[in-house]
Amino acid sequence: MWDTTPFQCLKLFDFRLTMNGYCCTFNYLRPHDSTFQDKTSNTRTINMYRYGNKSSFDFDQGLKVLLRLNESDDFFYNIPLQGAQLQFSDAYDFPDSPSGSFAMQIISPSVEVSAWLYFHFTRHYLQ
Repeated sequence: MWDTTPFQCLKLFDFRLTMNGYCCTFNYLRPHDSTFQDKTSNTRTINMYRYGNKSSFDFDQGLKVLLRLNESDDFFYNIPLQGAQLQFSDAYDFPDSPSGSFAMQIISPSVEVSAWLYFHFTRHYLQ
């Protein structure tokens, strides 16, 4: 759900490279991407803050995701856990620990998690 409207994940998330390989990402474009085509062949630009994926940032209107985890999928073969990894980073930074704008939370199966985020805009890319 985004901004109180139900969406299919394919319309909100893009499959992009992260430090853990390719992952589903929301509001992430790299500075060297002037444009790219998403899965639905829509062309998007790095100036995404001016046209989409915005809400009033009220708790009830932010991004809500229901994950259906398949326990046979073991993406973290080097970490002894089951679940999914939720990563937060600046929309224009590569999502990895050394960039300095990265946080991570492990989501266990059958658990509801709320994540409160504080954000700032990367002004030098918003021109």
